[in-house]
Amino acid sequence: MSFPRKRMQKATTMLKTATPRERDGADLVLHGLRRFSCGGAFFFNFADGELKRGPGYGGKANLLRPVRGPVYGINAFVGNGDGTVSDRATGLMWSRDDSGYGMSWKEALAWVQAQNAANYLGHKDWRLPNAKELQSVVDYDRAPVTKGWGTVGPAIDPIFHTTSFEFAADLVTDYPYFWSSSTYYPGSGFAHSVAFGRVMSVPQSDGTQIDTLGAGAMLSGPKYDNGTDWSGGLGPSPSGMVHLSNFVRMVRDGK
Repeated sequence: MSFPRKRMQKATTMLKTATPRERDGADLVLHGLRRFSCGGAFFFNFADGELKRGPGYGGKANLLRPVRGPVYGINAFVGNGDGTVSDRATGLMWSRDDSGYGMSWKEALAWVQAQNAANYLGHKDWRLPNAKELQSVVDYDRAPVTKGWGTVGPAIDPIFHTTSFEFAADLVTDYPYFWSSSTYYPGSGFAHSVAFGRVMSVPQSDGTQIDTLGAGAMLSGPKYDNGTDWSGGLGPSPSGMVHLSNFVRMVRDGK
């Protein structure tokens, strides 16, 4: 699929005329257009601390913060042969398997404590990862948008085992959201989660549902079910479905 010529020309011009520091940022824009031209690009919202996918062109313009230096965020996963996976890049140890079923955020905290009481995989200090830690294991090259819907996924290295399910609306194999320990903001009653499969919208007027934000997006959801009707989503159409029940992948500080 082609991408907008004017936007590409603008980024290319930036590369030719920019200072070395500005050139890093221009290159990032150009790379983003090439990489996500078929499905938009991810942006970080500093207002709510969430990472989402938006149109690569024709949508709201976002600011750019250039960066330079060694590439950040390259994982170095090692399977330990005991059901755990270590990331030598971050020093964290993860459970290879996920929880296998969804639960509320409050239930997720209790579930982790139950695993510690049972000395799961020989450790008693497992915890729910914070939002940054959970985001660190996302592999965008394995997200469905990179190769075509339903052909790849989940958005994580295959060294991990991730529960799959068939999404009822289109019968496509999909993957769950995972809870983090990070609260959306104090007193909000919401916690951050990360999608490792599609982020499907609430049903549209014709009954169809679309992937609104993409695998790897960071969202927020209610920590517990207080009876609120979330069938309309959280925001303007097409709003993503609100998940009261998400999966868990535990983490611990590697030692």
